[in-house]
Amino acid sequence: MMGNVVHLFCGFIRGFSQSLIGAEQNLG
Repeated sequence: MMGNVVHLFCGFIRGFSQSLIGAEQNLG
């Protein structure tokens, strides 16, 4: 069960970092 939590957390971090990168590209 902990594996699922870690997997979801990693997915959330990945999506969040991608949104930040996209925002920087839009601003740039």
